[in-house]
Amino acid sequence: MAKRIGSVDILKALGICSVILYHTEALPTVVNGWIGSYFMPLFFFASGLTFSAKQPKFGAFLKKKCVYLLLPYLLYLVCCAVVGVAKQVIRGVAFPVKSFLLGAVSGLPNMNEYTGRAWFIYCFFVAEILFYFLLKWTKGKRTPLFLAALICLLAGYAYAHFFRDSAAMFWRYTDGMVAVFFMAVGYLLRESVLKLKAPGLLFIVPSVGFGLLNLHINGHGLVMAYSYYGELVPMVVSALSGCLFFAALSNCLQSRYLEYLGQNTLFIYLFHFFLWAYPLPRLLGKVMTVGTTAYNWLYALLLFAEVLVIFSLLIPVYNRIMQPLQRRLLGKKNEK
Repeated sequence: MAKRIGSVDILKALGICSVILYHTEALPTVVNGWIGSYFMPLFFFASGLTFSAKQPKFGAFLKKKCVYLLLPYLLYLVCCAVVGVAKQVIRGVAFPVKSFLLGAVSGLPNMNEYTGRAWFIYCFFVAEILFYFLLKWTKGKRTPLFLAALICLLAGYAYAHFFRDSAAMFWRYTDGMVAVFFMAVGYLLRESVLKLKAPGLLFIVPSVGFGLLNLHINGHGLVMAYSYYGELVPMVVSALSGCLFFAALSNCLQSRYLEYLGQNTLFIYLFHFFLWAYPLPRLLGKVMTVGTTAYNWLYALLLFAEVLVIFSLLIPVYNRIMQPLQRRLLGKKNEK
């Protein structure tokens, strides 16, 4: 197994922390608008930073991606089905079997309350496969690779802009085409990005500025789950600036805990919505006025802290189950 890069794990940890804060839906619109401008591209950018040019044959590459991406997703779907059936038995809330299965295999949004995370799994899967072939076809040459990724970006963006509402996006292939651009930029800039230090923190200025410009023009920022991209140039500039800002920040930080979170972002991403029913933040309503600015911020931060604490306890259990199974499927010996 290739040696992990600590700063990239920290970068992914900062990304998943942004995801959790965004999904609390309690932060001000401008804050969520900025977070939304970078947090999904950041994961594709981080993948590009660690993507190896010396990949195995496609069959082995595909098997590895299925094991590390789709197997955790399958576990997530099983857990969702168990929760859905339990709600039907205990509360009498019907479990939408048909829409659940359709959402699970298609990645389409708004199918039901359970499969909303499917879009990212399929988008990431498609982007990784597409980038694999782009590297092969361009032989890793910088200019052809960048141009090919740019064409993918423009094609995916055009589809989302003109045809999103008239054709289903099964497996989120068009969003994968947009995502592969950020992956390519991370790959092409990785030597510089991994050395980026404190001066790189200045990238927060264009990240916030163009992110809020996109929000102002369109009424929404970058929402990849629904293929909402807004204006192309502000979207790309704000996303890449955000990625570079957090890359610089991750290079300035040293934290074993953040590295630990970064190594388990997929598990946190898939399962963090299960924790929304936990009571601690809800108790705020008994001591504070609901809906005030202070309440919203404290609610978001309490929920964020609660999620991190609970996942710190759950991750070892998950890894104890998942990692041996993944190694076995890939034909690797279990590590003691």
